[in-house]
Amino acid sequence: MPVLALVLFAAFLLLAGVARILIQYRRTGDTGIRRARAAGPAQQWARVALVTGSLLVGVAAPVAELTGVLDAVPTLARPGLRLTGAALAVLGIGAAIGAQSAMGASWRDDVDPTERTALITHGPFALVRNPIYTAALTWAIGLALLVPNLLALPGPLLLWLGLELQVRYVEEPYLRRVHGAAYEEYAARTGRLSGATGRPRWLAWGTGWLLLCALAVAVAFASSPGRAATPEPGTATAADEGFARDMAVHHQQAVEMSFLARDNTADEEVRTLAFDVINTQANQRGMMLGWLDTWQAPKISVDGAMAWMEGHGGGMAPTDMPGMATREQVDRLKNTKGADAEVLYLQLMIPHHQGGVAMAEAAVKQARNPQVKALAEGIVRAQQSEIDLMTSMLGRRGATPTPASPGPAPSAPAPSAHH
Repeated sequence: MPVLALVLFAAFLLLAGVARILIQYRRTGDTGIRRARAAGPAQQWARVALVTGSLLVGVAAPVAELTGVLDAVPTLARPGLRLTGAALAVLGIGAAIGAQSAMGASWRDDVDPTERTALITHGPFALVRNPIYTAALTWAIGLALLVPNLLALPGPLLLWLGLELQVRYVEEPYLRRVHGAAYEEYAARTGRLSGATGRPRWLAWGTGWLLLCALAVAVAFASSPGRAATPEPGTATAADEGFARDMAVHHQQAVEMSFLARDNTADEEVRTLAFDVINTQANQRGMMLGWLDTWQAPKISVDGAMAWMEGHGGGMAPTDMPGMATREQVDRLKNTKGADAEVLYLQLMIPHHQGGVAMAEAAVKQARNPQVKALAEGIVRAQQSEIDLMTSMLGRRGATPTPASPGPAPSAPAPSAHH
């Protein structure tokens, strides 16, 4: 998806920029390029906002995701939303080209106050006064949904601010001066960036996108079980401590395998799943280790793993916990690339999640700390949903889940856990 975003950014520049200039010159002998004279503060700020917003959504955000510097906001990192973003970006490019064509010989890239151009009110201009800008904003929103990280989300808002400054303080004064009553009558029946007139309509573009960004970030934080409040000291039973200790180790392996899958495949669906696992389980692991510190409980039990869970005896190695992959399986994932890595990751993560669900279901029954029980309930719901998703993803790749590994023999030394 970040590569597609870069392609769509370049497509907009080439088709709505370079190609438009060449067409204009061929038809009129004039490129349509105008360097505004004595640009005032509003126009200067408009240019800064327009360039910054475009570069954020079109270059910085995709590059940040491609290089792993910045990941997508989990709430928005869904294949359906990304595809919607791609469709909006393509629609914006097409609409911009159509609106430019409707202007004919009057198309300019900026205002020259010394010349008079025709007032265009037909075609898309009969619906909105600035259809080219509406198309550009649609394109920017599409790119932000295509690569929805924290660099991209402010981009459409900056673009909108720049367009408002350009239209209100540069273009509209020129049109009123040149066309007078004809422009006033036209402006009275059409909106600047939407099809209706009135301040609430132009505010809707900016405030609506701002609210969407704020909501996405808020939901991303609020919906993560790892954001639950830390319980008070002294309220943990052996089951509370044991679950937190063992699940922290269990989560660590899921995070490790997800990093390997993210780095070894270019498939966006698998990378998005891996990012969700990394984000959620790393947060939960940090919280559980924090609980152990609060309770002054050891992070390694002398009784071994799973001693807290009914039906399990003491002395189990962490690598023998339900669903844990063997070291050999993890190493194989590390050395596998492309489609084979996708299948292996899913085949390892399904039994890993099944084991995690079994442990969490036991904690729901046995734990007494309300925050521990809430976390366990959240793990059951989330990981069962991901099991269904991964099973479906495997089916689309012509593969099936494999049963959980029995783990290494009891005599095999367990690898040390690093916290």
